[in-house]
Amino acid sequence: MWVLSVPTWTILGSMLWDNLRKLMLAPGNYFIMGGFSLPRNLITTGLALLLSTLSVGGAVRLYASSRRRAILFIFTGSLPVLLLWNYPIYDRFLLPFIPLILLGVVVELRRITSLLRSVFRTGDTINRIVAVPVAIALLVVIILTGYNYWHYGQDLTILSRHRAALNRERREGYDWITRNTPASARVLAYEDGLVYLYTGRQAIRPVVITTDCYYQPERPKCASDFSEMGSWTAYVGARYWLTDTDDLEFEGERRFRPEVRQHIAGLKSRIHPVFVSSSANVVVYDTTCLINSGDQSCMGQQGVYSAQPPIGK
Repeated sequence: MWVLSVPTWTILGSMLWDNLRKLMLAPGNYFIMGGFSLPRNLITTGLALLLSTLSVGGAVRLYASSRRRAILFIFTGSLPVLLLWNYPIYDRFLLPFIPLILLGVVVELRRITSLLRSVFRTGDTINRIVAVPVAIALLVVIILTGYNYWHYGQDLTILSRHRAALNRERREGYDWITRNTPASARVLAYEDGLVYLYTGRQAIRPVVITTDCYYQPERPKCASDFSEMGSWTAYVGARYWLTDTDDLEFEGERRFRPEVRQHIAGLKSRIHPVFVSSSANVVVYDTTCLINSGDQSCMGQQGVYSAQPPIGK
């Protein structure tokens, strides 16, 4: 299984380097939120690295001054797993260690604040001049962190409303599948777990990005890592394909590549929609024409069932 996930030493090296870089930024990103509340650029990356350094420095000082070290040992023991995980989501994986991250930042900020007060009281002119930009930068980071949490809260509210509306339409699709397909039917769906929980039908994702294409997308075999999308429809016997507007959102920028969009559009042009949700954000397709293009139903248009009742009824 490990050889399948990480097939070569080159991929392993790329994975370890990329994971180490992300892990170094992860503690600071809880405060800076590059890519969420703020754009990810050199400035936000530098601030995240600075806060990560403060957190680690504070944790080291805490280790030296306190006998309550259990969480430090747990974190140290988790590092090899975090580095070797081939699809890491560090903002999720580090959630158990948020108290340690916050405590490390607080310990180090208290030390820096104490040093600044000492410099302003008893330091010479040069030290005071140097301390001024440090104090300003510290104040800016604190204000920026507060703004990020406020802005991120607003973003979460908007996202929550969007997901709630989309989930209502997904339920329409799940209800249609439950009513109109046999219990043995299999479904392609990006949210395959939800399809199984709501319908009892077996489901499979239409695409899985392999480790080598995740870490080295420039490799020739990864020119279009979505090229196999839909190709195993016949192999797994999936008669239906449920799609929605949030499909592939976790695959990052690669899902916007022109060849990917063209490939997905080409697949959808060969199959017939059999259900469209009330706001057209969820569509269920019949994949017969992917499995057997010579089927009679592929020669003409198939009826589309909508969650909206006909006008006047």
